[in-house]
Amino acid sequence: MLRIQGRGGDPAEEKRKVREGVINSFVSFGVLITIIRLVPHAINMLSSSGVQPS
Repeated sequence: MLRIQGRGGDPAEEKRKVREGVINSFVSFGVLITIIRLVPHAINMLSSSGVQPS
């Protein structure tokens, strides 16, 4: 999301906020991809152990 602010903000603070946002986005993306890749394996493990999904 873009925020429109007046000039006069600290450039170092803005750079830190942008870097923090980028890092948070990468971490969120990595967690999401990990979950997406692990769910099929978990389903296979449950189905092979005899547990019936409801």
